[in-house]
Amino acid sequence: MGWIDKLQNKFIITCGNGNSYTPLWKNSSQELEWNIAEFNFPGVAGTLVKKSQAIGRKFPLEFYFQGDSHLDEAADFDASANDPRPWTIEHPYYGTIIVQVPQLSRNNSEHNVTVYTGTAIETITED
Repeated sequence: MGWIDKLQNKFIITCGNGNSYTPLWKNSSQELEWNIAEFNFPGVAGTLVKKSQAIGRKFPLEFYFQGDSHLDEAADFDASANDPRPWTIEHPYYGTIIVQVPQLSRNNSEHNVTVYTGTAIETITED
């Protein structure tokens, strides 16, 4: 499936309380990192690096609620975001990801739009 086809899929955030939101979104990236161990030995130049499993991916987020009811939608979203359980994000490019969001900024400096920015960290479930 090409990227244009994938854009037909909606960006959906389902918070831990089960409430779902379909905000407008700005294209994002993902960051992938692995667990590593570094070993340095006296008298040996360089570092031995042992790479292990990948840790949770990180996704910078930027999404928007806009229109006459954007402040009400943002207030509802804020209440849902306070639930400590993980979110499920349906992302047009990255598919279904389960994340925790440790920090989220809300900006209402422009009229008619509420802008959220933050970073989502992919999480494993406790199962």
